[in-house]
Amino acid sequence: PSFGSIHRADEVINSSNMGAGLSLELPVSLRFSLNSGMTINATNVTGNVQLLSDKHSSRVQETRVRQFSIGIPLNIVYTIARNKRNLSVIAGISSYYSVSHHVELTSIVTRDVQLFHEAGGMTEIYTVTETVKESHSLPGHSQKFFPAAMFNLAFGIRAYSSRHAVFEIQPYYQHPLS
Repeated sequence: PSFGSIHRADEVINSSNMGAGLSLELPVSLRFSLNSGMTINATNVTGNVQLLSDKHSSRVQETRVRQFSIGIPLNIVYTIARNKRNLSVIAGISSYYSVSHHVELTSIVTRDVQLFHEAGGMTEIYTVTETVKESHSLPGHSQKFFPAAMFNLAFGIRAYSSRHAVFEIQPYYQHPLS
């Protein structure tokens, strides 16, 4: 899992990514190996931007993106220390197959409106807060392939190892290539 948040003066972006995967490692030499496999990722990103704000009104634009994808990494693994807890550096690229992609835009406008009411020769003034919320979905791409979409950089720490299976913790960084 990964979670992130950015807060600026008039903008807030929150993201979360849940993923899991399986990999196969093919030794090339004592310290180098090739690694490939499959990952499953569920990503959610929410952004709020304050577009207009003054004493009597405000406008907020909210964007929600939900994506479910399958990743296919191809990495080179360099093993730093060969002991019970192998340490390694992993670098490579990942291609993605987007299974579903949904984008929803919401605009919220809030303003103070003054209403005048005349009764018995007297005028009364009321201030009412009015909120208008409008949402619509953008057509998203589903089932689209993105070759060599991300650069991968990770550090692997082997947590469990048996003759047939290995459990490894890999804190990683991914950077878009396009």
